[in-house]
Amino acid sequence: MRLLIDTNVFVEVLFNQRLAAEARTLLNQAKHEFHISIFALHSIGVIAMMRHRARLWPKFVKEMILSGHVKVLSLPLVKLPDISRIGQSFGLDFDSTPRGRKEPHEIN
Repeated sequence: MRLLIDTNVFVEVLFNQRLAAEARTLLNQAKHEFHISIFALHSIGVIAMMRHRARLWPKFVKEMILSGHVKVLSLPLVKLPDISRIGQSFGLDFDSTPRGRKEPHEIN
């Protein structure tokens, strides 16, 4: 299954937070194809810097992104002006869809 992974799943693992084990379990499932938005990827870098853990960023990028484990998705720049119009027509915003979201333990 192709999955778009939220920033928070990676943050759980990077900072060994309460749900880190659950997030690791999901990310170690070879049956899934993992994706992250370029916005979420940059957000992880910002969070690492803000938490004074910048040294985690290069390791994360190498292990998750450059390794090919997680593919980065981005829109062509010429499509950016269309985001609000398309989002409104489908009832979307930057963080959610009518289909909702799932926690890592809810994904099979």
